[in-house]
Amino acid sequence: MMLEYVLKLQGSNRVMLGSDYPFPLGDLEIGKFIEEMELTKEIKEDIFHLSALEWLNSNIEDYTDKKK
Repeated sequence: MMLEYVLKLQGSNRVMLGSDYPFPLGDLEIGKFIEEMELTKEIKEDIFHLSALEWLNSNIEDYTDKKK
């Protein structure tokens, strides 16, 4: 599968979920495909938000009350 190849090649901290909203080109439920893959919780967190936060040089605490 291509996502597994990219994760192996680049690492999960260099892959992030995006969308082409409002143009549904793939997943009708954003992220469902990734959630259903046999990936660790840490890899999924990288893809869903931590990679974007790193790229933006930001912290999760800037956007939520939750502590990382």
